[in-house]
This record gives sequence, C-alpha cells and structure tokens, in this order.
Amino acid sequence: MKKSNEKLTQHIVSGIVYDEFNSPLAKVTVKLFDKDLRTEKLLTETSTDAKGFYKIDFDQRRAANPEYKTADLFIKVFDNKRVLLGQSDIYFNVGEETVINYKIGKTAYAGLSEFDALLQLIKPIVESNKVALGDLQESDKFQDISFLVGETGEEAEKIAFLNQAFQLAKPSKIPPDIFYALFRLGFPTELNALLLTKDERLSHPNQKHQSNYLFDHHVLAVYN
Repeated sequence: MKKSNEKLTQHIVSGIVYDEFNSPLAKVTVKLFDKDLRTEKLLTETSTDAKGFYKIDFDQRRAANPEYKTADLFIKVFDNKRVLLGQSDIYFNVGEETVINYKIGKTAYAGLSEFDALLQLIKPIVESNKVALGDLQESDKFQDISFLVGETGEEAEKIAFLNQAFQLAKPSKIPPDIFYALFRLGFPTELNALLLTKDERLSHPNQKHQSNYLFDHHVLAVYN
C-alpha cells in the first residue's frame, strides 16, 4: 500500500499535430491514453491551438495501473466532428515530460517548406516597417532586398522570388507559394511568360522536385 504522504509523479505531455501536408492542425481534439497489456485508459483530453500545439498534464494515479512506476502513453486525434484522424505510436516508460508530435498518416514530419521558412523570417521585418510583401524595391531610392539579405543572411534571389510571388498573387488570386516554387524551379518570373510556358513538370512533377520542400500542398494540388 502506498503511503498517504508519498508524492505522486506529475506528467506533462505536449506536442504538435500536423496534417498530411506538414501544416499544423488547429482546433482538433487530442486524447491522451495510458496503455496496459490488453487495456487502455483515457487520461484526459485537450484541443490544439492555432499553431497545432497541445499540452496535457496528469498525475500517476490516473494511469491504467498506478502501481507501475512509469506510464505507456499514446494519443488519438479527432476532428471537430469527433471523427478519428489518427493514433500515435505508444511511448513506453515515459518520464515526467514527454513530447508526442503526430502527423496525420503517420509519415515523417518533413519540416517547414522553404517558402514558409523564408516567409517566417521576412514577414515580421517588412510588416514592422509598414511595407507589404510584393512592394519591396531594389533601386536608388530603396534597397529593400539588400537590407533583408544583410538582416537575415538569406540569398537575394530567394527574397526577390518571394517578393515577386506576392506581387503576382494579388491580381491572379493564386497563392504566392505556387509562384515561389515555380520560380525556384526555373520558370519565368513574368506572369504572361509563365502562363505561356509548357513544361511536363507542371503535370508530372518528379520525386526529386517534391522532396526539395520548396512548396507545400497548394503547389502539389495545382500540379495534380
């Protein structure tokens, strides 16, 4: 029998839930389970925030078998209609703090696309200076691209492509990540020339191009 004054182990489980295209899933339900040999016990549940992040805490007595020194945990993810989206692997003998990230489909998380990673660097800088992406200039009056190269360490060409992608996205209503990916693959940066381009990569992108992580699911949807 446990002594009444014995301190219970507190556990914290956190992580990020991604969709099949590596984008964080907001407002989905994460249920945390403790696994025993032939049973499983729901410990608690929560929802992911706008960035797909969740955090759950519980004490040892809520586990399936509190006599065990450690818990064996997994999560199940549900959409807003309570439909099961997937289940993680079991994390055996967890410590007091455990990270369980989960991607729908259980494939490996590929990380941010090049477009998204660059956007995260550039957007806060230009917005704090009240300049919109798509309006950056490299001229005698303004050296926006050169400044951002020095500030971020990124290549001038990539920043110029990002700016041009947002510039073309406005009139065309096409997401800027599509334009950025096409520019990085060597397609024209002028809209009319781009629309007239015929290239088999537009309908049959090979694995090499997809594995570069230049773009996210918007581009693949256009390709397919």
